[in-house]
Amino acid sequence: MATFTDTCGREWNLDFNMSTLKRMGGAAVLNDSKRFAAMLQEPLTLAQFVAEFLAPQLAAHALTEDDLLSAMNGETLEAAQNAFIEATIEFLPRAKAEALRQALTKLRAAENELLSRAMQQLEAFDPLKMFDKAIAV
Repeated sequence: MATFTDTCGREWNLDFNMSTLKRMGGAAVLNDSKRFAAMLQEPLTLAQFVAEFLAPQLAAHALTEDDLLSAMNGETLEAAQNAFIEATIEFLPRAKAEALRQALTKLRAAENELLSRAMQQLEAFDPLKMFDKAIAV
């Protein structure tokens, strides 16, 4: 089961099953690639979707969507996003799930490589050297 922890230390379980699918609007949740892409690119859209996904757990703890959103920052939102992706993969039939896991592994490796390259370029960046070059012309 995919989980994430909010900034208040509460652990949330993202268990994608038929009941969740029904409550969330049916198969359109999985088949609407534009909505899915928007959730992964727009932080507030993702956070609200996760809150909707967790509605039964929120109710069980007498919490509101705003309570959850108030306990989310960039780090917890990324954890929620990863948990949502993992929950979605776990919901799918085995062959599709394995294909998506492989694709996700490659995407994460590429993301890590790009971040590493960006950090190397930032470490090598010397604004004073650039300034000296500009005024030497």
